[in-house]
Amino acid sequence: MSKFLKFGICGIDISIELSHLIHVQRMFNAFANTGSGKHLTLDKLVVSVDVNKNLSVLYDNKPEKYQDLENISNQIIQLGLNSCDNSQIIIDENNLHYKNQVLRQDTLKNQVNQQYNYNNKVAQRYWSSHYSPSLFSNLYLHSYSSNQLYQKISPSYLLVRQFHTQQVQRKKYKKHKYIDNCAGTNIMSLRLWENTCDNVSRTPGFIFTLMSYNVLAQDLVELHPYLYKEHDSAALSWPTRWKNLFEEISKFKPDILCLQEVQESHIADYYSTLKILGYDGIFKKRTGGQSDGCAIYYKSDKVEMLDYTLAQFYQSDIAVLNRDNVGIVAKFVPKLHPTREFVVATTHLLYNPRRHDVRMAQMHLLMTDIEKMSYKNDEGNIHYLPIILTGDFNSPPHSDLYEFITHGNIKYEHLAEPLKTPGDHRKQQLVTSSLGITDSSQYLRELQQRLKECTIIELTKDKDDSKQCDKSIQNNNKYKKSKSLSHNFGLKSVYKHGSGPTAEGTTHQDEWLTVDYIFYSIKKKDKVQSDKLQLLSRYRLPSCQELQGVRIPNSYIGSDHLSLIAKFKLEF
Repeated sequence: MSKFLKFGICGIDISIELSHLIHVQRMFNAFANTGSGKHLTLDKLVVSVDVNKNLSVLYDNKPEKYQDLENISNQIIQLGLNSCDNSQIIIDENNLHYKNQVLRQDTLKNQVNQQYNYNNKVAQRYWSSHYSPSLFSNLYLHSYSSNQLYQKISPSYLLVRQFHTQQVQRKKYKKHKYIDNCAGTNIMSLRLWENTCDNVSRTPGFIFTLMSYNVLAQDLVELHPYLYKEHDSAALSWPTRWKNLFEEISKFKPDILCLQEVQESHIADYYSTLKILGYDGIFKKRTGGQSDGCAIYYKSDKVEMLDYTLAQFYQSDIAVLNRDNVGIVAKFVPKLHPTREFVVATTHLLYNPRRHDVRMAQMHLLMTDIEKMSYKNDEGNIHYLPIILTGDFNSPPHSDLYEFITHGNIKYEHLAEPLKTPGDHRKQQLVTSSLGITDSSQYLRELQQRLKECTIIELTKDKDDSKQCDKSIQNNNKYKKSKSLSHNFGLKSVYKHGSGPTAEGTTHQDEWLTVDYIFYSIKKKDKVQSDKLQLLSRYRLPSCQELQGVRIPNSYIGSDHLSLIAKFKLEF
């Protein structure tokens, strides 16, 4: 025996033969899903909305009781069953129930045709009032197979469903916008300056502020919209985000500004606007046709850039370096004290959570460029300049990469490698010798030149000078055979990086966590590192617990990362 589904909007009734269950299920889900959690079968079910928008449900010709009748009514009305005459969904065997009477199909067709013109005008008014086109202006009742009928009404079904989805999304956006506005204000109030040094040296020095910020390239927002589906869409537009980013930068006016994910097509926005605030800068775009990169801007009246290196990590013949990430290493000097040099570097390492080996290799290359830029030999007085390393490292605190940066040594045998089985160890060098880089993050050619200089010092200077020279390069001439990586700096993070809910958060990746850092050089016993750089204060990061439920970007924060800011003193 055949089954029929009839639904009506403003008195226009449509019959569907229920021969194809998938069609029934689609229409049933769209128009009769009450959301009550109660399973409703398809036999003898009547959902009716009268002229007063009252809902009635008949199941086996008996009134069905629901705990949340008002909610069910609202859902059905929102889905389009807003009655101007009588609207019903009826599922029964053979016959179609309409106004509690049993009607033949031809009688029903005649009734609909007689009232079609009037009802069509009413339907147009109803849908136009909800910013939707007239869905049923060209819909007539005919005898169709289930396939033909579904094809006929599917545009209406899809538009009604789309309309309902848009209504739900509007409510979500409105709610999220309110939450995000409150959260944005709350985050601002939580971010205060924290003093980090109780015993501030009275030695005169150059005090400066540095900001590191992943500003989120707009191309990436548009390329991965699923990451921001619960965000306020207005807060994702570039004009809104740029306004918020610029306001934050201009509020703190850092002397040095390190940026990641700067979109090349927006460089004019950055340069022209930051120029007004007194900044000059350099930019390095990612390789491989990518649209964003890293940039360093600096207050030209405060510091002078003496030298810089634009580092690119892509090496076509090295598998672990086949990604397009980049970095910048720059040497600065205060304008008023041109002998006190220091080095600032920024980078954005690979995101892929599984490729620890790639990030480690990229960091190894950047450390090598930093080593070359910061090495200083003043007539036998060999040391490294003060260093500040910033960026988005895509690694949490106390990861292998973090340990390599802060401890200066890491074994790379256990690092992830593509297509390796669990428990296997890396049999090859992390970075091949063809690059001319030692495991101690030094260029071999530079190291050989320094050895020559030390030989000359031994011949022309006293023993103390030669000992200092030997110490500066001891164990640094190991080539790629140690299966561990090292560097010659003492580096420490500006932030504490606790654990659990009290740990700081800089971005949200399924959960709040830290992947952005500012590292600065400190004095260590086994390092020939300058101790002239002192951390004075940092701009507090909220804890992951405080950030629960917060979405960024929002109406106040222009990126999906939080900015990092620190104040330093470079002693004279």
